[in-house]
Amino acid sequence: MNAIKKVLHTCHLIPVPGTMVQGSKHIALLFFAIALSGCADIDGMSDEASITSFRVLSCRPEGIRTSLPVITGNTITIPYKNNAPSCPDMITVEVAYTTAGSVVDVLTDAGDDPSTLVFESESAPHEISLITKSGVPVTYTVKLENRQSELSILHFAVQHSAPAQAEMPPVGVLDFCSKSVTLMLARGVFPLTVTPDITLFEGASFKDYVPGADLVFQTAGDIRTLTVAYGEEELDWTVRLEVAPQLPNSGFDEWFHAWLPPNETKEQIGRSAAELFWCTTNDPLAGFETTKVAGERGGAGDYAAQLHTNIKDVVGIRKLGAAGLFIGFFKLNLAYLDDPVRMTKMGRPFLLRPKKAVFSGKYIAGHPYYTQDPETKRPVETPGNDRGSCRMRLEHWTDYTGKVLYNHVPVTPEEYEAITRVVVGEGELIIDPVPDWTRMEVPVVYKSGLQVTHIIVDFASSKDGALFRGADGSVLTVDNFELLYD
Repeated sequence: MNAIKKVLHTCHLIPVPGTMVQGSKHIALLFFAIALSGCADIDGMSDEASITSFRVLSCRPEGIRTSLPVITGNTITIPYKNNAPSCPDMITVEVAYTTAGSVVDVLTDAGDDPSTLVFESESAPHEISLITKSGVPVTYTVKLENRQSELSILHFAVQHSAPAQAEMPPVGVLDFCSKSVTLMLARGVFPLTVTPDITLFEGASFKDYVPGADLVFQTAGDIRTLTVAYGEEELDWTVRLEVAPQLPNSGFDEWFHAWLPPNETKEQIGRSAAELFWCTTNDPLAGFETTKVAGERGGAGDYAAQLHTNIKDVVGIRKLGAAGLFIGFFKLNLAYLDDPVRMTKMGRPFLLRPKKAVFSGKYIAGHPYYTQDPETKRPVETPGNDRGSCRMRLEHWTDYTGKVLYNHVPVTPEEYEAITRVVVGEGELIIDPVPDWTRMEVPVVYKSGLQVTHIIVDFASSKDGALFRGADGSVLTVDNFELLYD
């Protein structure tokens, strides 16, 4: 870190005390990179550095197996297979690597020890930055890549289901973490008979199940267990039903502490970082917050999500930002400060066609209204009134090869941007100021006969917040989101 301080002094760019998260080398690096972005090499010192080899020494917990990492450009991919009964909350990887060039220091967002990387999920990669003699960081992204286990069910098609009134989609959703197949149906009509066509990893087989045999469910709570065998290894997969399914934590009652001091008072919606479903644009650097407040019913443990639009300094850049609450993932990327949509990955697997969504909400519009100056990129006051929004879309996803995507498989940002999305149905509610809890509806209009593969729900404290339009001080509070099928 002394090299960093020396270069910052040379460039006459000193971080303001209190702007960094204490003990976080990653946050320091963000400031450092911005400070150096306009600086030439110092005293002719070299800025060449590279990682020439990368090895995995060990991996925890048991059941996780890795193969040889691949270095492509500035991305290091660690292929792994999970033969555990479920996905662990965290995967700890001990690594070793060699470098070449003028490396004087190494920074990592994983902490002070760059040889230990703790992955909270496959979609949350790490960064290792080599600091050169000139002070310019050379950053590598280290990510996990799931290679299907030999004990995996690769595809679950529904050849036939009866009775037809259940309206079951022709596929099941695979979750490779929970080792489960979820069959969704709009109506609970029992007994229910399902004739599946199941694809396994080459060489794998079922232990006590005859391929093609019917699965019969007497109630919505019935679960069928299929044991997959490969050599001497065995793993149980469950097949379960979801009748008129709802989105997890749609009452917004579960929250967890996601950050270290001094941001430990901030909370993120969900049970843990490994079990996110709803996501917010909360970030210690950005500060456009969704906070936990008392829920509509007001009882113990009843909470709601409150979204705020504010003008804040983001790493020294003045921005108006609207808080977001949506289904998917968010990761702050300083390269996309002027294109916040690229920092989000919205959508989760879902197969049905609900008629509408309902929720409880209230809204306060701030004042004055701002837009972004096209030249300075700063907020400027302009005539207008702020309003909140709730958008809902049912989509059909395919990858670049045309393969239909409907399973719980994490994707990289590059893979996400390459997905082809066809809107099957959508609805939007623009929310005007209302001081008290009000029941609100978002009807869905369907425009395609394609199979729904994903659902997106997106709340915003300013409906045009992604375009940096809104009012400082606008507040949207939402609770008890529900999907209706009839």
